Amino acid sequence: MGMAARTGGERRALQVLARVVSDSPFRAPELIDGVCAGTRDAFGLERVEWDAERLVAVPVEGTPPPDAADLSVLNALGEAAAAVADRARDVDHADRLKTDFVSIASHELRTPISVVHGIAATLQARAGELEEQQTTALLGTLVQQTARLRDLADQLLDLSRIGADGMPLHPERFSPRERIEELLPRFAADRLDEVCIVADPELVLVTDPVAFERVVANLILNALRYGKPPVEVRVEVDEDVRLVVEDSGPGVAPAFAPHLFERFSRSDESRRAGAPGSGLGLAIASAYADAMGGSLSYEPAQPHGARFTLSLPAARS
Repeated sequence: MGMAARTGGERRALQVLARVVSDSPFRAPELIDGVCAGTRDAFGLERVEWDAERLVAVPVEGTPPPDAADLSVLNALGEAAAAVADRARDVDHADRLKTDFVSIASHELRTPISVVHGIAATLQARAGELEEQQTTALLGTLVQQTARLRDLADQLLDLSRIGADGMPLHPERFSPRERIEELLPRFAADRLDEVCIVADPELVLVTDPVAFERVVANLILNALRYGKPPVEVRVEVDEDVRLVVEDSGPGVAPAFAPHLFERFSRSDESRRAGAPGSGLGLAIASAYADAMGGSLSYEPAQPHGARFTLSLPAARS
């Protein structure tokens, strides 16, 4: 292959790569196939195969293999294609997350909205005919379902904050015990007797109080929803500040434990039981923990139960 032909082949191959990359949305497998086909045609090869992170040229039978210059171009194209394929896989993953989120959010919204609408329609049409006990039951269900809507709205807002570049934090001095005591009635007013707080009232933290509250709320809600009372919330202090939320339930299945902090992850047990939830709470809590410079971890409690620990090494005043 002469210099002029080789330069033309290089130019055509680069054009193929540019055209494939410019297509949006794109998928990693299709992108690689397009690069291989375009490079094959541009260099007049029998075929071009993808091997890990490089292009492998197979010449037409009876023709010489690519020379050093051609191989150099192929290697450069392979490196570029590998980099773009990595980006394409990120796009694939983000697209799947988006699709999953829309599906789950739609499902989670549909049920409470339908129930709320049904109750409102019943009260409007038959308010004068219902007995007091029936009205009380309907109102109780109304409160429960609007609470589900509120929780999902909070999660959507959390995701928008987490998705923004550089989640803004505003550190303040506050008492973690006071914050937890103020927070509990907002989402567990009817289960306050199931939660025990063990924390020094004199302890002061310096961190973002909103992020702290979102982690605590998600951990306690998770314990009340999937565990069993009593739920203990305690703050331990040595070199770090650790907030521990521990329940007395069955704990987390070992096979599911590695996926606890992934978005949309729900155990088979909770799905079969029809437990409410979108699989976002622990992922959101973990993201907020990271934003505060800390970490969130899980371990089985003894003799049984689940123990989640928020560690904040830089949060103590």
